Amino acid sequence: MFRVGLALLALGLLLLPMGGNLAVMFLALGLLSAGSGAVAATSSAIASLNADRKAQGETLSIVQSIGSLGRIIGPLLAGWIYARAGVGSPFMAGGLLIVVAFFLAMPTFVAATTSPTIPSAAHSPQS
Repeated sequence: MFRVGLALLALGLLLLPMGGNLAVMFLALGLLSAGSGAVAATSSAIASLNADRKAQGETLSIVQSIGSLGRIIGPLLAGWIYARAGVGSPFMAGGLLIVVAFFLAMPTFVAATTSPTIPSAAHSPQS
């Protein structure tokens, strides 16, 4: 679901500057919303499942802090890009950054599909 979310998010951001009519704008915003929801929900789950049991709280707080930092730096950077390159450029830059992130994370996706599945909490031994 994370890969699908990244793809939808990137597609929505890249399509948004091309929203010359209302239908394209709604399509772009729908893709953007669905992708954002999928990425936000699954990134916490991925971090939690890959963290040591005793470090899950710390790991999730780091994930949330990075998201907050992005919501601070992102608008500042987007404003700078807008001032330098025009109206649609922040969306194009954001979409391209997500495409880069997708391909940087690809080895993780491949490793996750070839490794054994993570046991559910109901079947794991209690510590």
